[in-house]
Amino acid sequence: MLRTMRQNMKSLSIALWIVVAAFIGTIFLVWGRGSQRGGRDVLAHVGDKVITYMEYRKAYVKSYDFYRKMFGSKFNEDLVKKLHLKEQVLNSLINDKLVEVVAEKEGIKVYPKEVVDEIARMEVFKTNGGFDPKKYERVLQVNRLTPEEFEEDVRRSLLKEKVLTLVEDSTAVAKAEVRDEIVYGMEKVKVEYVELSPRLLTDRVKVSPGDLKTYYEKHKEEFRVPDKVKITYLPFIIEGFKRRVKVSETEVERYYQENKEDFPASPQLHLLVISVKDKKTLARVLDALKKGEFSKVARRYSLDFVASKGGDMGWVTLSNLPPPVSRALKSVSVGGVSSPVKVDGEYKIFKLVDKKEGGVKSLEEVKGQILERLLAEKARKEALRTAAKARKMLREGVPLEEVSKRLGVGLVSTPLLARDGVIPGVPSSFKLLQVAFALQERRVSDIIRTPEGFYILRVQEKRRSYVPSLDEVKARVEEAVKLEKAGVLLDKEGGKLAQLAKKKGWKGALKELGISGVGVKESSYFTRADAGAWGKDLVDRAFAMDKGMFSWIHKGKKVLVFRLVDHRGVSETVISKLFPQVERILLERRRRELLDQWLKELRERVEVKVNQKLWEAL
Repeated sequence: MLRTMRQNMKSLSIALWIVVAAFIGTIFLVWGRGSQRGGRDVLAHVGDKVITYMEYRKAYVKSYDFYRKMFGSKFNEDLVKKLHLKEQVLNSLINDKLVEVVAEKEGIKVYPKEVVDEIARMEVFKTNGGFDPKKYERVLQVNRLTPEEFEEDVRRSLLKEKVLTLVEDSTAVAKAEVRDEIVYGMEKVKVEYVELSPRLLTDRVKVSPGDLKTYYEKHKEEFRVPDKVKITYLPFIIEGFKRRVKVSETEVERYYQENKEDFPASPQLHLLVISVKDKKTLARVLDALKKGEFSKVARRYSLDFVASKGGDMGWVTLSNLPPPVSRALKSVSVGGVSSPVKVDGEYKIFKLVDKKEGGVKSLEEVKGQILERLLAEKARKEALRTAAKARKMLREGVPLEEVSKRLGVGLVSTPLLARDGVIPGVPSSFKLLQVAFALQERRVSDIIRTPEGFYILRVQEKRRSYVPSLDEVKARVEEAVKLEKAGVLLDKEGGKLAQLAKKKGWKGALKELGISGVGVKESSYFTRADAGAWGKDLVDRAFAMDKGMFSWIHKGKKVLVFRLVDHRGVSETVISKLFPQVERILLERRRRELLDQWLKELRERVEVKVNQKLWEAL
């Protein structure tokens, strides 16, 4: 998580950054004093380690806060349930304890100096490029964190990185596997096809009164008319209220001065890179760098896509680099070369051409962002104030139409709508209709809060659900019966068309079967990744067929009859070009799988007991 945090430093506010940092995983002020463990109730035992209720509660609150800030107005209790936040937090704590068990067994430690160095590198605590103890204390205090807690979290995070690195470094991917993955994903096919719909054959079927009655009795619920409601509402939309408020230059500047920490600028580095696969080549590169220019060595040995440019990566943001790389570059001065770093199965060496220190973005850089933020805040307050005024007037007996005139807010009426209906121009239609269906006719709602603003509605009319008689829906029932019978007939015709087309071609086969109104279409080349567009059945069959063969498949209620026109393989040039990238992807996938398996096996070896009574009471 600290890794993710560092990579996303640029886009996160300091407050949110600290929430994330505290959630996962502190020495300048208090190393060695120990930390106070809150609460006596033990939620879980992991081997000889324990997870206390207070430890869980702290992690849950910070995780909850993290998602609340991430999703903003879309965050609610339903989303908490969908995220399985309770289980997610407990599992994360259990995994962390498992890592601690392994670290103790293997003698893996994190020393105070490592924690000190890690915190000193964090941009959030720097002033003019250097660590600022006062800023460190201030930021922790603002976020209600003690140095003990933060430093312990950093120690645990570094310990976790060390243990997981041992697991990840043991992964490998065979060259044949990489090649097969490229071919499987890149080979393409092209087909000719005819799409047959049941409607093509409805004129061949007959429907009797008995058919209609039988179908209606079996499927009458399909013809049910749902509950419906008609409403009139007043919209207090934040975007519209922006025209009613103003933000002064003074307010923008004051906000900037009070919230500078929300706009961190990460250091920018101009880098050259050399990437090689093995230690043997790495030794050659290190020897060559003693004698020649970095860019020339990069052109000769590097596998990176910028090798032809002398390894020039251009300007990159320090916080976006992988942690091993950013750590290796911390001690490198402008013009210097880093020690070799292993990243994603490759050995990399970097040259620091130039550096722009981080700090805080200027007011001019963030002025538009602040203006929009303040406008939205003021507009929301004004919209809510106006909505509250409207609700007060309605309680005093002022008609809805008169309230609309006095406040200059347009009154909108809808047609009859079902629960899953859509109110034109209202993103939160579902919420408004939920409220409307809960109210009686002619009743007025309270203020309805939504992401886009506020609403007050009145229920104009309500109609209960009912099943119409056969006479009322006779035409619909007859159409449904025809399509059902035509669908049965279509199955036979699809197979016949595939067989006849082999002998007589598309035109002759369609003519003999008496099918008109359809044309033969040709697809563009597609890969297995296009199964979403073509359907898995067609894609699987097409890649298994020989050129010129015919087949047919169901696609919903339709039938697709098709012929394989071409099967295009993957050239060696493409395989060579994609090999490093695909190898990295497979390696990362293998690492995740290995890590998941490792944690699963750990859980089987290390006894994990959860206090069910306490867990259910949370």
